[in-house]
Amino acid sequence: MKLRLITLALALAVLPATEALASSLPRADFGDRPILGVGLGGNRTWSAGGSLALDMPVYPGLALGGALNTTLAGGLNYDLRGTYRFVDGSQLTPAVAAIAGVWGAPGLAGFSSPLGVAPYLGFALAYPINDRINLRLDLTYAALYDYAKGGETLLFLGGPPSSGLEVGYKFLPNVEATLGINGRGDFVGANLSF
Repeated sequence: MKLRLITLALALAVLPATEALASSLPRADFGDRPILGVGLGGNRTWSAGGSLALDMPVYPGLALGGALNTTLAGGLNYDLRGTYRFVDGSQLTPAVAAIAGVWGAPGLAGFSSPLGVAPYLGFALAYPINDRINLRLDLTYAALYDYAKGGETLLFLGGPPSSGLEVGYKFLPNVEATLGINGRGDFVGANLSF
C-alpha cells in the first residue's frame, strides 16, 4: 500500500510540469514474447503525431528494442535501447530493470549533443496492481545531452524518450491499452505481445 501511495504522489507531482504526454515505455515487466507499442498524441507544441516501438526479448531478463516518433509538423525522434531486468517482481514487489541506450532527434534545432546522439542510462519499475492493471515508471538521464540548450528541464521528461510514467490496462492477455507521459509525445497507446 505504501508503494502505491508513493507512486501516486510522484505521478501527481510530475503531471503539472510535463511538456510531453506519452505511452509505450520500455517495460521492466516484459515476458518472453516481442512487444509492439503504438502511441498517439502530440509534442510539447501540440503538433499531432504518433510513435511506434518494438521490444524483443533476446534472453531471459534481457530485451532489445527501439522506438520512432514523428509529428505531422515534421518533428522526429528515435531511441535504441537495451533493458536488463534484475528483479522479476510480483503482486507485492515491483519488477526492476536497468535501461541503456541512445536517442536522437534529426533536424530538431533543440536537440543538442556533441555526438549527434545522446547515450542514456536509467532504470524501469513495473508494479502490477492486479492481473489487469500495471503501473510503470522509467527514469533515464543522458549525460551528453545539453538540457539547457535544448530548452529542457531536468525533469525526467526533459530528455530521453524512454523516460516516463504510464498505466496499462490489459483487455486480453496479449493486448494492453496505456495512458501516460514520456518524451515521445504520445498520451494514449496500446501494447501487443505476439
